[in-house]
This record gives sequence, structure tokens and C-alpha cells, in this order.
Amino acid sequence: MNQRLQAVFALILFFGISTAGNAQANVAPNSPKIKLLNYNVGLLTVAVDFVGYVQKRAHKIPDALEQFISVNQPDVILLEEVWSQEHQDLIGQKLTSLGYKVAIPVGIRGPVKSLLSLPDVGYKGSSGFVLAWNSKTVEAITTPRMDSYSTFDLLGSYDQGTGKGIVSAQMRLIENQMPFLFVGAYSTALDVEPATGVSKENKDAMELERVNFGQMQLISNIVANSVYEPDEVVVVMGDLNIGPGLGESTFRALEEGLEVKASDPAQGKSWDRENILVKTGAYPNDPSATIDHIFVRGNKASEFHLSKSTLAFTELYDFLKADLSLEMKLPLSDHYGVYVEGYLVKPSPPPLRPYKKLEQ
Repeated sequence: MNQRLQAVFALILFFGISTAGNAQANVAPNSPKIKLLNYNVGLLTVAVDFVGYVQKRAHKIPDALEQFISVNQPDVILLEEVWSQEHQDLIGQKLTSLGYKVAIPVGIRGPVKSLLSLPDVGYKGSSGFVLAWNSKTVEAITTPRMDSYSTFDLLGSYDQGTGKGIVSAQMRLIENQMPFLFVGAYSTALDVEPATGVSKENKDAMELERVNFGQMQLISNIVANSVYEPDEVVVVMGDLNIGPGLGESTFRALEEGLEVKASDPAQGKSWDRENILVKTGAYPNDPSATIDHIFVRGNKASEFHLSKSTLAFTELYDFLKADLSLEMKLPLSDHYGVYVEGYLVKPSPPPLRPYKKLEQ
């Protein structure tokens, strides 16, 4: 073997050139951490409660959030299905008292864009979102904006004047001034076969799947087109109503579009058929699945390393009668929350391989 060729092989061995996977990063103790909570609290009343005991649960949620925050101190919190101004105020005031900045985006049907405001009355203009960020650890660089889509046309007219959709903002971790694009979403539920989690073969079910797919495309497009700085860190979270085992093909397409897999909990499902509020709700036959997700995509300067992913608010809470005797035990919602922690760290170079002298 000539000397030039031998030198090339020696360099390859020395630097450990590899095409498989990302370089491992050394997570130092002082690496900045990001902590995220997504939770659909299911506070919707349409003549009757869409998910049972709305008022009772709404008045439990602020204290439950306070207890969770006291332990975990999430940097960003996104709640879905907080539809009424009464409940927005109830939850928003609690979060504000705990040191969070709170945004309640308006939802407008169609492609119209809107900045922050409170709904006029009742559900009018409501997006269902409460977005909050810890003022000690995160700052919003831009005002959160709303991209709305109509989602209930096939299911009835009760969303007149409301607009589920996508809220986005550029934020920054205060500790190291690292900017990131935040995108929160709340999307259309599918009509699926209970055994398979695949959409039923009828016109309305196929249309719901088409609408949900379009919403996932919108999420991907916002991430692709709204990045404020080149190669920015991206956080996407929300109730997408799809996931592994329920609308899975669309979910995998979203992961491909975002170029990152969801940081889903390894144990349990955010939508659980054994949840009593699911059993008595509008979708008792849907398969258990994680349909509430958090995605974190790092960049060239800061890889995301997941350290914790778990369900939140899975416990049963005591609901009392007027005389303070126990009336029932219930979860806070038909969904469980999803909580994620991880580090944004500078990637290390590939590990060096020891030089081995080549045989001639």
C-alpha cells in the first residue's frame, strides 16, 4: 500500500468519521434546561358539558397547576380548551400570581391573523388557548400571534365566532439568551375505528382526516417559514388529536415535516379509555393513545437532549359537596398532561478512535 493511501486510512480511523446518527453531546451540569407542559383541560360546555363537570373541574385546575408548578417550575405552559372568559380569568390570574406572563390569543375563523386580546363575551373569539411563560426563565421576543382554522363545520355550528388553530411566538431562554420559536396547536379530532385507530370509511370521517392533515401541514409550514433566525431551536406542542395508534400516518408525516420525533412519555397514554371522563364523554370508543405532544428540535449550535418525559395530572382529585363531604373522585380532564424536560447543549465532536497501524 502506498504511503498516501495509508495516510488517508489513518486519518479516517483517527477522526472516527461516521454517517450514523448525531454526535453525542457532553451535558454539563450548567447546561441550560428547558421545561415544557402541555395540557388540554377540556372545559367546553355546549348546552351540556362536552366533558363532564366543567365548572367543578375549572375551579380545581388553578390549585392543581400551582402544586405542579411548585415542584417542576415549567418554563412554558400551554393549555387547550379553556373556552370561556370566566375560566380564562380564573386560570390566568393564578398563573400570573405565580410569576408567569399570560397570553390569551383570540381565534378568528379563516386565515385572518390576530394579535392578543381577550374574547368579547362567552366563547366569542376564543381560541381555547392559555399560553404562559415563566418570567424568571423565559421572555417573549415577539407578541404571540394566532393562525386560526375552522374545525367544527362537520360537527355542528357551536364554534361560530371561535377559532381553534395555532399560536406562535419567538421566545428566548434568559439564562443563555438562546432564542427559540414556539408553536402551540390544537387540532381536529378524527372519527376512527375503535380497534385500529384508523379513520372510518365514510365521507365525514375522511373529511375530518383531510382537515387534520391540512392542519399538520400548516404547523410544518409555520415552522418552515416563520423561523426568525437561521437554524433556530423550535418547540412545538399541543393537542393534535393524532399520534402512534390513532391517525398514525398523519402523525408520522408531521414528524417528517418537523424533522424531529415527539418527546412522548414511554409509559401511559395522554388519551386513556379507562379515564372516567373519557368513558362518559363524546369519544368513549377511541383507542388509548398519546395524542398530546411536545416536539423540541435543536440546531447546529444546540442539540436537544431529553432528560424527562412523563404524563401529568393523572391522579384523581376529591370533589366535595356543599357540606364538604366527598361527592366523587375525578381526574381534572379527559386528557392527561404531557411534561418534558431536556437540555439544549453544544454538540461535542465525534469521539476519537485510537490509531491502529495498518498492515501493508
